[in-house]
Amino acid sequence: NETGYLNYYRCYHPANYQTRALISADKEPHGLAGTIGHSYPDWHMVSRSYEELDFAGSVEFYHQSRCLFYFRLNRTAFTSKEKQQQVQDYLKKACVCPKPSITIGTMSDPHVEHHELGHRSHLRELSEPVLQNIAKLTTVDVRLYKEFLRDFLRQIVWLETKGLKRRVLCDDDLQPWEEELSYLGLNVTKMYLDIPRAT
Repeated sequence: NETGYLNYYRCYHPANYQTRALISADKEPHGLAGTIGHSYPDWHMVSRSYEELDFAGSVEFYHQSRCLFYFRLNRTAFTSKEKQQQVQDYLKKACVCPKPSITIGTMSDPHVEHHELGHRSHLRELSEPVLQNIAKLTTVDVRLYKEFLRDFLRQIVWLETKGLKRRVLCDDDLQPWEEELSYLGLNVTKMYLDIPRAT
C-alpha cells in the first residue's frame, strides 16, 4: 500500500520508478509526491510520454545504442570535422560483429562501477519471495520495458539492414541477456531474429 513505503527504502520509492520518472512533474521524482497515479502510473500517460521521446538507448545493449545514436546524429549534431571523423571511425571499426575489444581512439565505451561489491550474476539468483515483490513493484515498468525492447530491436535491425548494412548486435551480446530477461516471459534473441529484414 502507499503508506507502507514511507521510508522509501532510505533512498527512493522503488515502485515503477522508471515509468513514474517518465511522467512526473517533479525534478527529482524519488518519492510518490507529484506522481499522478502514485505507484501505478497511468499507462496511457506513460505510453504517450515514451512515444514523444526521440531516442532511448538500452543499458543492456549500451554499445549498440551508441552505434545507433552516432549513426542517427553524425551528419547533423557534430559540427567539427574532427568529431565527425571520430564518429565515423567508431561506426566503421567498433560497430561490427564480433565486437572489437580494443579502444577506438577517444571513443571507447565507458564503464562505471557504482559499488565495490559488483553485481549479482543473474536476477534468477534472488529468492522467490524477492522476485514476487519485484514483480509487484514493477508491473508498469515491465510493460514499458517490453515495448521499448521491441522498438529498440527494430531500430537495430534497421541500422543493420538499411544503415550500416552489417551486423551490430552480435550473438555473444544477445546470449548473456537470455537468462537475465527470461523472467519477463520473453526471449530476446527470438525477438531480434523474428523482426523482418528488408532485402
